[in-house]
Amino acid sequence: MDNLRLTVFDIFSYMIPGLCYLVLLSWLVGKVDLSEVRKTISELSVFSALAYSFLSYLLGFVSDAISSLTILPLTDKIVGDLRGRVLREFRRENRCPEQEEYHFSTVYSFVDAKAPHVREKADQFSAMSGMARNLSLVFLIYGLSVAWSGIRSPGTIGWSLTLRMSFAMVISFLLVRRADMFRRWSHTHLLNVYVLLADQLEKTEMEEPKRTS
Repeated sequence: MDNLRLTVFDIFSYMIPGLCYLVLLSWLVGKVDLSEVRKTISELSVFSALAYSFLSYLLGFVSDAISSLTILPLTDKIVGDLRGRVLREFRRENRCPEQEEYHFSTVYSFVDAKAPHVREKADQFSAMSGMARNLSLVFLIYGLSVAWSGIRSPGTIGWSLTLRMSFAMVISFLLVRRADMFRRWSHTHLLNVYVLLADQLEKTEMEEPKRTS
């Protein structure tokens, strides 16, 4: 139990989007009015708060799995493979054309072993990317549910419904863009540190024989 703690990824990528899903689901089934969400939260007991926290985490976890299988491949297909974009930016900024490829798991493990405090910054970028990606699904589902309600009841279609649907879709799109930006920052940060640490390690190994001779 002492090792059971929430990481920044758990909170931002899972719990916050999961809580938004709970509010959205409650609204869809008509259990709560969105204007009464604050009042409902203030009246929760400790047990109910823990139960909703666990359910939020579970929903966020499932959402992250779905978005990883849908949004990530779609984003890479539209704007280009992430690793290719990161490498192009790295070469342009560091004038290092010999860097042809990198493996994220290797880079992450190396930086984690040599500079864990630097790796934590990349984790923060990754967590923010996950939150934006999962929240984009929340707004997408909300926009589609509003559109579906208009299809079922054509008489309700008006400026209010159209604006809500349009707003949800635009926010979903912007969050996808934001998620890709944070994901790119995470990879770029790790790659830059990896190359710097590798260069320092290589120089140290080359200097060792000179010191001992």
